[in-house]
Amino acid sequence: MEFARLLSQQISYAQAAERLEVDYSAIANWTARFRQWLLQLDPTGAWESRVRIGVKPKPDVPCPRCGVREVRFHGFDSQSGERRLSCSICNAVFQLRVVADALELVEAYDPAIASGRLQPSRYDDR
Repeated sequence: MEFARLLSQQISYAQAAERLEVDYSAIANWTARFRQWLLQLDPTGAWESRVRIGVKPKPDVPCPRCGVREVRFHGFDSQSGERRLSCSICNAVFQLRVVADALELVEAYDPAIASGRLQPSRYDDR
């Protein structure tokens, strides 16, 4: 099934729906069902945590100027094409390479949980 191949890819539900030529809500429902099924097969949540479709990441790194961990993605540099980040507190804008060694990504938004289609796993460490 083509949908199963998309589960581990970090793409939006809309992108998956376009690729498979189905409705957005079908992708949302299928994703929630697959995640529930994976939790039944493996209650530790190890396999379910690999499902990335629809999940939006957030950088978890301290700002190089003020040190606060309130950094967000801020587009790309127009000349080099490098990813930029900005601090929500001091408004500093900097290149990803400046903090690349300390960078971790955490889950900022999971549409399956936000919509109530899936309960957060107690083993979920994303």
